[in-house]
Amino acid sequence: MKTIVGGSMETTFQPIDQTVLMELLAPQKSRVARAFGLKEGWHLLVHHGGTAKALALEDGGLRIFTTLEALDDYLRDHGIPHFLVDISKLDRTTNDPAVAERLREAQKNEEHNAWFRQQVQEALDDPSPSIPHSVVEEKFAARRTELLKKLSKV
Repeated sequence: MKTIVGGSMETTFQPIDQTVLMELLAPQKSRVARAFGLKEGWHLLVHHGGTAKALALEDGGLRIFTTLEALDDYLRDHGIPHFLVDISKLDRTTNDPAVAERLREAQKNEEHNAWFRQQVQEALDDPSPSIPHSVVEEKFAARRTELLKKLSKV
């Protein structure tokens, strides 16, 4: 077990490799990945059996992603489309530019999530009738055919 110190908080974790991470986050397991902001960057934790498990390097050190986007790319590349962002370990009173950057990334992430949720809710609340999938497919098949005809004449 190792300890992460951030701000005034500590978290004890068990280092895990990518293979264990993927097993813990398999769709049928319904566990959630959490991105924790630290001054140095973002690290990834999964809680399992009362223990925090953190993605680690081969030497057991904590794997740090320099940006939230890099962590997002890593997870998406491994089939994990969503995760939670936690900035509770960041000291918001510091003037440290690295901490300010983590806070900006988290704020940008939250703003995007709020916008996305609003878009989904507006679509769900839209009273206009829905269009069956088969009708949309037919319409776009006709458009594709027409466009291909035009392109073949060029």
